[in-house]
Amino acid sequence: MTRFTEIAHKWQQRWKENKVFEVEPNKKEKLFVTVPYPYISGSLHIGHARVVTEMDVYSRYHRMSGKNVLYPIAFHISGTPVLGISLAIKNGDEKTIQLFSGYVGAYIKDKKEIARIIKTFEDPQAIVDFFVPKMIAEFSTLGLGVDWRRSFTSGDVIHQRMVEWLFHKYKDKGYLVQGKHPVLFSKSLNNAVGEDDIKDGDTDPVEKQEFTLIKFAYEDGFIVAATLRPETMFGQTNMWINPKITYVKAKVDHEIWYFSKECADKLQFQDHNVDIIEEIAGTTFLGKTCFAPFVERDLLILPSTFCNPAIGTGIVTSVPADAPFDWIALKELQDNPELCTQYDIDHTQVKAIELIPIINSKGYGDFPAVEICKKRKITSLLQEKELKEATQEIYKVGYHTGVMRDTCGKYAGMKVEKAKQAMRQQLLEQGRATIFWETSRPALSRDGGEVIVAILDNQWFIDFNAKGWKAEAKQCLDHMSIVPEKYRKRFEDVFEWLDKRPCARRRGLGTTLPFDKEWVIESLSDSVIYMSLYPIAQLVKKFKISGEQMTVPFFNYVFNGYGVVEKLSKDVGIPVEQLHTLREHFDYWYPNDHRHTFTAHLSNHLSFMIFAHVAAMKKKYWPQKISFHGMILREGNKMSKSKGNTIPLLELDRLYGADVFRAFMCSATSVESTLDWQTEKVEHMKKHLLNLYTILETAIKHQKNETIASEHDWFISRWEQLKQQATAALEEMDLRTYAMTVLYDMFSLYKDVSREAKEQQFHAINGAIITEWIRLLCPLVPHIAEELYEQAGEEGFASLAPWPKSDRAKINTIAEFTHDMTKQVQDDVRKVIELAKIEHPHRITIVISHEWKYALFTMLKELLEDTRDMKSIISSIMDTDMKQYSKEIMKIIPAVVKDPSKLPHFVLDQETEYKVVKHLGAKLGEDYNTHVLVEKAEVSTQPKARNAAPAKPAIVVE
Repeated sequence: MTRFTEIAHKWQQRWKENKVFEVEPNKKEKLFVTVPYPYISGSLHIGHARVVTEMDVYSRYHRMSGKNVLYPIAFHISGTPVLGISLAIKNGDEKTIQLFSGYVGAYIKDKKEIARIIKTFEDPQAIVDFFVPKMIAEFSTLGLGVDWRRSFTSGDVIHQRMVEWLFHKYKDKGYLVQGKHPVLFSKSLNNAVGEDDIKDGDTDPVEKQEFTLIKFAYEDGFIVAATLRPETMFGQTNMWINPKITYVKAKVDHEIWYFSKECADKLQFQDHNVDIIEEIAGTTFLGKTCFAPFVERDLLILPSTFCNPAIGTGIVTSVPADAPFDWIALKELQDNPELCTQYDIDHTQVKAIELIPIINSKGYGDFPAVEICKKRKITSLLQEKELKEATQEIYKVGYHTGVMRDTCGKYAGMKVEKAKQAMRQQLLEQGRATIFWETSRPALSRDGGEVIVAILDNQWFIDFNAKGWKAEAKQCLDHMSIVPEKYRKRFEDVFEWLDKRPCARRRGLGTTLPFDKEWVIESLSDSVIYMSLYPIAQLVKKFKISGEQMTVPFFNYVFNGYGVVEKLSKDVGIPVEQLHTLREHFDYWYPNDHRHTFTAHLSNHLSFMIFAHVAAMKKKYWPQKISFHGMILREGNKMSKSKGNTIPLLELDRLYGADVFRAFMCSATSVESTLDWQTEKVEHMKKHLLNLYTILETAIKHQKNETIASEHDWFISRWEQLKQQATAALEEMDLRTYAMTVLYDMFSLYKDVSREAKEQQFHAINGAIITEWIRLLCPLVPHIAEELYEQAGEEGFASLAPWPKSDRAKINTIAEFTHDMTKQVQDDVRKVIELAKIEHPHRITIVISHEWKYALFTMLKELLEDTRDMKSIISSIMDTDMKQYSKEIMKIIPAVVKDPSKLPHFVLDQETEYKVVKHLGAKLGEDYNTHVLVEKAEVSTQPKARNAAPAKPAIVVE
């Protein structure tokens, strides 16, 4: 355990004992912040820590700035994951037992006790009961300023009753419908599943893809091929079958189909009767023909291994003009007569196949597939990644810009996006096709079962296209702050495509549908408005309000103020005073002012949250702000439990302590960017914090309450500006700028003044800034700050101390310029003397820049804030009186546009700079025992005078 860990534990206990972060309504401005409530899935790691810590740093600043801050965290247990864990343990799954034995072993060392606890996990609630207290303890090691009284789980009665209330709202407004619809479905769980139930479902979403299964007449039935692009059917040249796999002949409803066994299995879940008659080797079909729709002719059946039996039907109709896979497969076969011979196929027939142009796509000729393969140097089916990328490009361009060619019969001249629907509809009406649903990628539910698409009857759906709902959700979004702003368009796109979403399943943990108890509300649909419980959760516990008392009218009153409180009190048996208190607390804290989360939640949870609020809450309670954080890597690699490269919070606490993690995380990258956990850099941060801690400890022991001499006004000026910088950064949740300011910029400035100030003055400086610095550090490294704050003799907690405000009156540009100019000129004179190898100079001449250059440099600084376009900058300057100096200006502009740092930090005026350097000249004369002449370039006879620039005078030593 490190020294920092010991300090952290000390102050975490003190905060807990003194209830520092337990808050109630008061007269202060409130700030109610939230993060996603974590799912109960074992020990926490730094992937969980990023979002909660970033919000903690931000909320601590606002607490110190005088706001009444509520930061609560609850826990999510709904859905099938916890149930899947329980079932796996009950069924003796060794992998799951070993995994969770490891999680439990992080807290308990006795092997027999671990085995006993794992046995109890056969009851899902036992998993929840074991891990929730552990997760609270682990989160607490990060130093979070959380009000844990308000914690609950999505399995608690308060959460379930609130969700029931929400679904009554949906039903009353016509947002809830029942019918037959395709859903993601776990075969092992025999249940519909959502993103939270699917492995990596949040970071790698699984969508439903709608294929068209097209029937090609063959012998006594149909060869069935799957396509996402029925609009390409006029370009068919042949059929592809994989010779290495086994297909099936099956009776599907009332027809005979030939297709993959995998597809036959999935089709049974999509409202079809499927009876397999026999298995057939893929080679059986080769060299034969089948009859194709639209082109109305026989197609030769050819071999290709790119046909995947797990995608579609494992059979592909070939359109080589527009499909890169088809083109490369055909070309390989045409160029390989030996392969044709191997499968007893007439090579001359294969060579005779000609491409048929079908779509006129922007930027492409007759055969887009040929062109893109040539452009990207794709020559083999082994280049699968490149072929997939080329396919996506062709499909995208074709769909958005394509027009059907003259080869396409009555569809000629029609836009592709319209032809796609029309041609599919024709096939369906003629009975020559059917719809088939497939997952967008192979997927497993969290218990390891295959996820497919199934069509379920009497399924409950949330209808996001219900009249008026999207308009209200868009109104809410328009008034919200989205950080970064670029994600607003993503929200708008999600709102556009949201349609009917299955919201209930037959099993799983969670809330039963209040008007159909056979269904359990799925985990994403029940986790959209849980933040509404934070303002009242501790009161419901305190007042011992039961589930039966939390009726629909109860929530109507507490959340929206609807109803007569006296009647409600009588109906539910809750005293009027308690109902008033619940209502007042909710009204004080709501709405949720700021939600900090991960971008993976945008398309589901966050969008659903907005829809839920506009459906159930008054406008004044709609969410106000959403901010996003980036991913976490470890040594450049994606971090995940499956890779075994996560860092548990318990280990983080033991090796580093919370403050090292907080300081590294906030300084290493911006909030919205990817954080790469690099052990070497974390160790460097640990050393830096130790160094800073030691310096501040020493400073506390050597401080005096004395006046700081004017010669150090430059330091005070910069200190005040750094305070401004830190504050402005925190206001914008720019945690990196804030962290770099208080950890490094202030540290560097302090080291500078320590080298220049005499002892007594240095102690006076310590007296003026040290407790300020400690408070400025507090949101970032609160444990270190508390320890130093106590050492400094301050009363109370640093976490509750007022945030240091910058004093603008102390910002002195002239003092800073004078200080910098003095150091620079002294250094420049020394260098010139060394280069000239003059031991005893008899005269030093310092030439101040021409007056017009000050106007030029001032204008350049202003222009470079808006543009780096050289032509624009030159044009602006040449429109002024400075045009007369164009020859010299044209030498200066390219250099500063290329590197704006060549411009001085301060550009004053010639007269002020002259006075500063004139004063400095007297000191230089004393130092070198020589005459120092300070003059302006306009009157100087020195050839170097033309090189003088603002804040960079020319120096001549003789």
